[in-house]
Amino acid sequence: MASLLRPATASYTVSEFYEVLTEDYEDHTFCGIMFTVDCKSVLPVDFVEIKSISVRGRLGPLTVWVTPDGLHGGKKEDRGAWQLVYEGEQPPSFATPTKLPFKTPVQVKSGTSIGMYVHSRLDGDEAIVYDNERPGHATHEDRHIRVAPGLAHL
Repeated sequence: MASLLRPATASYTVSEFYEVLTEDYEDHTFCGIMFTVDCKSVLPVDFVEIKSISVRGRLGPLTVWVTPDGLHGGKKEDRGAWQLVYEGEQPPSFATPTKLPFKTPVQVKSGTSIGMYVHSRLDGDEAIVYDNERPGHATHEDRHIRVAPGLAHL
């Protein structure tokens, strides 16, 4: 009976910070990488907020873009479907990931997803290091989020 009186959303905010570390097999580099981040609805979490992403490689002039609802449909090539959240020049960093702080944090509501695209305008294809993973296997998964395998993009 008490559950019927419980509000649907919390009247307070819990701030918890954690860093997602993924395996790094150093097997590919390219100009851009795009992937989906899902916010799970298993726990009573309203949203997950993403404030930055870290990358390594030759780097150079970098941008980070996000789009709602993951990479579904034809939006991979639809520039109007993407919102710029980071733009800056970074020196090469082959050993240590470089943090790219977003202008505004990105909120992913419970049960939804976003597509994320990290791109370098540097000539050549050594700008961003990524792992060549097969679809169906998560790059990272925990009780709050799932990061799907990425795909290389010009």
